[in-house]
Amino acid sequence: MKSRNQFKELLIIVAVLFNTLLAQSSFLTLSESAELIPEGTYRLGIAPQLRLSDGNGFNAGFYVDGYLTPSMNWRGVIGGGTTDFFAQGSIKWVPIPDVDKQPALGGRVLLFFARDADLDHTGLQLTPIVSKQVDTEYGMMTPYLGLPVSIIGNSKKTITALQLAVGSELNLEKGRQIGAEFNLNLNDAVTSLTVFFTFPFDSSVGFKK
Repeated sequence: MKSRNQFKELLIIVAVLFNTLLAQSSFLTLSESAELIPEGTYRLGIAPQLRLSDGNGFNAGFYVDGYLTPSMNWRGVIGGGTTDFFAQGSIKWVPIPDVDKQPALGGRVLLFFARDADLDHTGLQLTPIVSKQVDTEYGMMTPYLGLPVSIIGNSKKTITALQLAVGSELNLEKGRQIGAEFNLNLNDAVTSLTVFFTFPFDSSVGFKK
């Protein structure tokens, strides 16, 4: 009887640790296409996210995009919600731009820190991205596809999470954007839905009104 109870306790501990790690991957969305911003401009945005699996939940991230080179942008993110706090820094590299019938092809490298349930989590995410601009009656739309691979670890365990990210950006007037993304759990991740709103910022004149 004693050994059976110990086995049950061990199963409970493993389940709690596993579910805690899964919760951390819920905020690791792509929330951007392979399009790049030009030199001298920034973008500010917010990305609310609804977790659709593993107990549900809600997170919101605030981000800023900046220019590095003609083929590279950077992004910084802070946020929280179901995950107590998270911070991310990433670089997006697009060596093949969207030209004529050729879609944009690139990738993103992201480092992150998160705190939840009294545990600190750190990780690395690598994401190949493909996107293609399409002119519609509502404006220029950019459907995109990504495959985020995340290595997530804390003092207890390390996992490799895999998701499929399918989304689209819609350009509005004056450079503003709205977008939506669905993330499907493929391995040790979370299924979620994210919407994001982006506002352009010119370093010389401020917000574009």
